[in-house]
Amino acid sequence: AALMYSRAGETSLYPLLIAYFAYHESGDAHNALRTLNYAHKNKTGDQWPAPVIDYLREKITEADLISHVSSSAEETEAHTYIGLFLRLLGELKAANQHLKWVSCNGNPQVFEYTLARALNLQNSVAAVVR
Repeated sequence: AALMYSRAGETSLYPLLIAYFAYHESGDAHNALRTLNYAHKNKTGDQWPAPVIDYLREKITEADLISHVSSSAEETEAHTYIGLFLRLLGELKAANQHLKWVSCNGNPQVFEYTLARALNLQNSVAAVVR
């Protein structure tokens, strides 16, 4: 991510959000934190998805994050990132509620919708296997 985002004028936070969660999924909390700190230093004001970075840094609450959304795409993203973060914290029931919301109500035109549906399918299969 550092090579991709060291160019002047690069402002997209989405690849950094993906990298943050990917590092956590692979057990690399150190690089996840480095990525989150890099995203924080390079975000531009409160323009979406900057509030997601603030939420992941635990500077704002879930309700605060949801209050920043201004479209169905952003609401889908917010619920997905809340669900992913809650999964990291081990709060699986709460995480699944947000991911299920996305699967049922989210905007299918954004990547996060597909991600949430895949995670819900994974959870459903795991429940049946048990």
